[in-house]
This record gives sequence, structure tokens and C-alpha cells, in this order.
Amino acid sequence: MAKFDDLISTVGKFVDMQKGTWDHLEWERLVSKVQRMGYEMSGDIVYNLGTTVESLKKLYLSKTSKDEMLRIVTDVPKGIAHFMEETRGIWEHADWLRLLKEMEKVGIAISEDTQKYIGDMLEASRRLYGAPHKEPVFELKPDVVEPAPVEAKKPVEVEVKEPVKPAKPVSAEAKTVAEVKKPYETEVKKYIAAEVKKSATVAADKAEKKTATSKAAPKSDEEPKAKRPYKKRS
Repeated sequence: MAKFDDLISTVGKFVDMQKGTWDHLEWERLVSKVQRMGYEMSGDIVYNLGTTVESLKKLYLSKTSKDEMLRIVTDVPKGIAHFMEETRGIWEHADWLRLLKEMEKVGIAISEDTQKYIGDMLEASRRLYGAPHKEPVFELKPDVVEPAPVEAKKPVEVEVKEPVKPAKPVSAEAKTVAEVKKPYETEVKKYIAAEVKKSATVAADKAEKKTATSKAAPKSDEEPKAKRPYKKRS
């Protein structure tokens, strides 16, 4: 029974998702989905599936209120699934009238067209209810092995050296001054050395003359005469 519940619920969701309009490609997608649910999609099953979907679509498009359209695609499939479970696909006219009353209780207005669409859907669903099916085969997906976490390496610290500052270019004027200054300093040094040498030579000459004079002067035995006293004039 659970299999039929899934089938009839899938029909309601399909009509709601397509808003009552679809093409052949979308219809084939619905057939493939039902087949994956375990139903053998023979010609009879495909025909009754199409009748169920078309009947629910007509009932859906006959309503203008969004709330009522939503009840069509949810409460009608649910009511039919519950009805099939109770009657096991076999019912009488009184059971049919009871089903219509239950539809009215959930807010679905029962008109002649509504009775026709629900009746067509109910008859097609009865054939689907007894259709052979098997448990769906699910593909086993291989276990996804998560990669081992990679240890983040610390970045290598790079020593940043300060760039060598280029030497300041020597201006032509400064260069000229330097060239002029160098020989001047040399001449000064030469002059000082010459003066020192000259002073030393003069000192040596004086010392030599003094020595020679002291050697040449004769010694006198006489006493030096005493100087006369200075007489002041009157």
C-alpha cells in the first residue's frame, strides 16, 4: 500500500509543479520516475498513469482559486489513497458517495465536472493499485574517502636586507675645489718644513760662531779699570 501512496502522491506533485501544463519530454521524465519506484511500465500501466495524471490536471485547471488548486493536488490524491486502502480496490455506490462527502469536507466544491474527473482518476488508480511492482534497486555509491588533512607549513622567513644606497655624485664644482685644495696643502707643508730647517740652520750657525769667538779671544791678566764715579755737574 505504501507503494501506491508514493505513486499517487508523485502524480499530485507533478501536476502542481507543472501547473497543469507539460510537454512530452516532461511526461517521459514522470514515467522514468515511476519506473524507478519499482513499477513495470507495461502499456496498461502507462495508459492508466496517463489517465490519472490527465484527470487530475483537468480537475486542477477547473479551479481558479490558488487555495482550491492546492487542495486538488494534495487532498484528492491523499483521499484516493485512503479510499483504496479501505476498499482494497472494490467499492459500491455508497462508498463512492462517501468519498465525495470527504472531499467536500476539505473544501473541494463537488460539481458534475468534479465528480467526472474524480471518478476517472479513481478508476485508473484502481488499475495502478493492483499493478505488479518490485522493490526499487538503489545504486550503491562508493564510499568517498576524504583526503588526509595537509599540515600547513609555516612560511620561510626571508631576511630583508636594506638596499645599498648609491654614492652621491660629486659635482664638478666640488671636484675643482678638492683638486685646488690638495696642492695648496702640500705647498704649506713644504713651506713649514723649510722654515723649520732654516731656523735650525740659523741656530746652528749662531752656536758655531759663538763657540769660535770664545775660543779666539785672548785672556788678559790685568784687572779691568774701575769706572770713575759719575760727577754731577753743578
